[in-house]
Amino acid sequence: KDKEKEEYIISKNPCLEKCNIIYNSDAHYLYDINEAENYIELESETIVDILEALNRKK
Repeated sequence: KDKEKEEYIISKNPCLEKCNIIYNSDAHYLYDINEAENYIELESETIVDILEALNRKK
C-alpha cells in the first residue's frame, strides 16, 4: 500500500527518486504497526547518526 503510494508520488515528482522516503505508523494497536521492513540502521541513537542515515544515498 505505502509502496504503491511512493511509486505514484515519485512518478509525479522525479526529483524524489534519489531521496530516502520515511514512513510513519499511526497504529493504535500492536498488530497495526508497520512491518520491520521500515527501519533505519544507526551506529548509535544520536541526532548526528540519525541525520547521517537519512542523508545516505539510496
